[in-house]
Amino acid sequence: MSVTFKDFQRNVKNRKLAIDNSYKSEVLETDEEISPEIAGCIPDFKSLNNTLSTARSLQRIDGYHTIQNGKIKTFIKRVLRKLIRIFFGWYIFPVYEQQTSVNSLLIDSVMQLRDELKNVSVKLEETNNRIRQLNDEFKKSLSLDVPCDDDLFYHCFEERFRGTRDNITERLRSYIPVVKEYLPDFSKCRFVDIGSGRGEWLDVIRENGAVDYVGIDLNKIQNSISEEYGHKTLCTDCVRYIEELPENSIDMISGIQIIEHLRQSELMNLFKSSLKALKPGGIVLFETPNPDNITVGANTFFYDPTHKRILPPEMIKYYFDWCGYKQVRIIEANPDSCWKDLNSGTENEAYKDCEKIINNIARQLYGPMDYAIIAIKE
Repeated sequence: MSVTFKDFQRNVKNRKLAIDNSYKSEVLETDEEISPEIAGCIPDFKSLNNTLSTARSLQRIDGYHTIQNGKIKTFIKRVLRKLIRIFFGWYIFPVYEQQTSVNSLLIDSVMQLRDELKNVSVKLEETNNRIRQLNDEFKKSLSLDVPCDDDLFYHCFEERFRGTRDNITERLRSYIPVVKEYLPDFSKCRFVDIGSGRGEWLDVIRENGAVDYVGIDLNKIQNSISEEYGHKTLCTDCVRYIEELPENSIDMISGIQIIEHLRQSELMNLFKSSLKALKPGGIVLFETPNPDNITVGANTFFYDPTHKRILPPEMIKYYFDWCGYKQVRIIEANPDSCWKDLNSGTENEAYKDCEKIINNIARQLYGPMDYAIIAIKE
């Protein structure tokens, strides 16, 4: 019995030494910032470490720890322990030793698992940082590093590619006869022109009698030019401005070459908000590049880096129908000066078919470069 007990004490001592030195692990610091994307995937390491520390402190390595509980009680307990060791040690000590080994292995396994989770969390964070970096690089590549938010840059860009102020004003006069069908007396109407730029459309409605109107544009240089011509402008976001207009307060909302600069969600918000702001019988007019012209759809549309996407006429017409507008019309405008349909007057069917094909090709190459949507609120 004494040999078994000595072996047990030696094994306990060796195990205690091994446990104290075999598994050295740094306590994981969790105070560092962790990205929200993976925070929910990482365990509560502080709580886990506290639990493991408690388990370590409760683990019984030495079955013969000192008894201190008063002289009489201490004597009685020591006698009882001696008797148990003599009569039951052959059974208790092996079981105790085995249980101690199991406890140690379980604690070590949990600590290993903790460190593995730590490594996984670090790798997740590294991966997440890399994804954010790639996403930023992708967004940067889409922006093309063009300073479109710079007022001077975009003003000079429009001066180069948009056309002269006089030429644009002359083009826009073509819409007046159609607008007059709905608003015969401009002097009694209230107008809002978004993306007013240099004020060409404001020139046109003023020369036709408009007195109550305002132009909305974010470019301060463009606004200053418009104001030099005597127009009132506001430098603010056009969609937000329309959204904040009182209901049934405006006779006409217009936007020349502006809707192609908007995202789809902004586009629908603009159409719905415009309908709300219009008086009954009020109208909207929005001009945009015409993708039915191949030169525009495949080339000139992409000159402007702030263009979001091409807007086919029938698609935009459907948007207006969906939002609740009535009498939605597509008005084609600004064809190339060399565009002219062939009309030989021949009765020969073969020649007529050839003329149709040629006219169709000519229309796609030289036809209307812009179109406008006009719709009414009933």
